[in-house]
Amino acid sequence: MDVTDRNLNLPTESASGTTPRREASSTRDEYPYNPRWSAIAAAAAFFALCAAFMGYKAAHNEAGLIINGLIELGPTGATVFYWVIAGASACFVLMAILLTLRRLARPRTLVLDDDALLLPSGCFQTRVDRINYSDISQVLERQVAGQTLLYIIANGLQFTIAESLLPNKQAYHSVRSFLTSRAHAKAA
Repeated sequence: MDVTDRNLNLPTESASGTTPRREASSTRDEYPYNPRWSAIAAAAAFFALCAAFMGYKAAHNEAGLIINGLIELGPTGATVFYWVIAGASACFVLMAILLTLRRLARPRTLVLDDDALLLPSGCFQTRVDRINYSDISQVLERQVAGQTLLYIIANGLQFTIAESLLPNKQAYHSVRSFLTSRAHAKAA
């Protein structure tokens, strides 16, 4: 797995050469924080095809199966294996449907408030964590298998912001710059 780790406790400069700053007025920046529609649709389509294919294989199976030359299954075992894979794939389709419904009914928002970050978290992002800027001790950016993740360390806990859940790279860079400047301001 490809992992790149960068410590972001130093302020970053914008294209104009200045450090991004946020006014101390009572403003509130909000960013949609949801999986992209294309990712949901691609996952649903992929697992639906897998479920259909494996269901077909299970329904019409008359032969055994050898998995990686290590596991040998007879015709009955192979049929059970195909049904299990079909069922697991169908569960992923169901999860994509539930995620679609959650996104339609209750879209999530990452909020940069005056004194805290409000970050959706948990399974299907049903919970919101409040992270006070004064509690942030470190901001790290990591590249893991092509995904950019921003780790916020606060009060000994680690919180994650995924670039792929923000609407675009510009939104991610704005959030990253703001949180980095807050962590840097605290250290100063």
